[in-house]
Amino acid sequence: MSSGRAQLVYTGLKPGEIRLLYPDIQAGREDLWLLKVAQLKDEHGKRTLLAFDALSYTWGQDHVTTFPVICNDQELRVQHNLNHALPFLPIWIDAVCINQPDNDEKMEQLKMMRQINEYAPEVWAWLGPSDEYSEMAIAMLPHPTNPVKDKRKSWGEHFTKEPEVIPWLSSEKAWSAYNNIVQNEWYNCLWVYQEVAFAKKLRVMLGSHEIDWDTLSHVLQHDLASNFVGADGQTPKKNNRRSKNIILVRQERHKSLASGTLTARTFARILRYATTAECRVDKDRILALLGFINLQIPAEASTEDLYILLCRSVLLSLDPKSSEWWALLLSATSANKRQGLPNWERSIASTVITMSTTSENEEPHLGTKKDNSRIAIFNLDIPTGFNSTTIKDINSNN
Repeated sequence: MSSGRAQLVYTGLKPGEIRLLYPDIQAGREDLWLLKVAQLKDEHGKRTLLAFDALSYTWGQDHVTTFPVICNDQELRVQHNLNHALPFLPIWIDAVCINQPDNDEKMEQLKMMRQINEYAPEVWAWLGPSDEYSEMAIAMLPHPTNPVKDKRKSWGEHFTKEPEVIPWLSSEKAWSAYNNIVQNEWYNCLWVYQEVAFAKKLRVMLGSHEIDWDTLSHVLQHDLASNFVGADGQTPKKNNRRSKNIILVRQERHKSLASGTLTARTFARILRYATTAECRVDKDRILALLGFINLQIPAEASTEDLYILLCRSVLLSLDPKSSEWWALLLSATSANKRQGLPNWERSIASTVITMSTTSENEEPHLGTKKDNSRIAIFNLDIPTGFNSTTIKDINSNN
């Protein structure tokens, strides 16, 4: 249903600017919003003292049904999941704060997403609306720091041979509340990897209920589902297999902060963790990972160019003797690899990647014999005009 207002018109952004969403307090209504331009970086590229939070969420599977949101007395259409998530504080939300039809603006804003999530004191992760069983499902999650002294009887406290029976888990709706935590579609989204990795503090919300991040990450890393059953005899579903990868990416990022640099080997592991994540358009497969590296992307670059530039940069930055180099190379044998890219054999000559395990005139070996079919699949030709850019420390360009 339309609100009857005109469609929201975005004004252009200058370098270093973002938009933030505020509740329109003066209007005295909870469904009215103000979208304001704010300065994230000054004219010298340095961060300002701007205070705001950011929202991490998934757009959802329904890309057709939209709901009206009133911003600046104009109408903006948002999808179902965001319609439920709208908070009441200055916040950055990609679907609202970026003019989505403006590709030039979108590219510039996507390049700033690392800083947006990094500068925000808190990033709110939205798992969706809650129901009457959500609070009980959250309460039974074992806290990693001291589960034994926790007086609540939860399945995470006991590691007995006989699984604990949870009385309230006796209906499909009750099970849905638990499964919504460990199987949530938020874990599937590729953009979430960057948002979680760079967040100073994560606050996970299921409706109005907050889930402690340390508790949630402990549960997702250690699939403890075998420790309990429902009163109806059902056993819980396994954790979303992508959820652990998100946590591993955050851990890799924190290790890089401790050491002062994010190496090419670390990024290669992050790239591998993110392989199974989902995104709405092919180009996002690369754009969602740009926050981890300083890689100059031409505005007019095609999807194929982005794939080529990133993969080439990673391989040139890795030691060919490393396991990460070979893992990345062998991943090209996937039956789901992207079609239509140039041939590896032509590009290997131009990039002059040498293998210490072979002589000058030999081709690299995979295992004990030559396997030209695998090498030819990686598709890393370099488009004309691209520089020999390699991965640099992400912390060197804030």
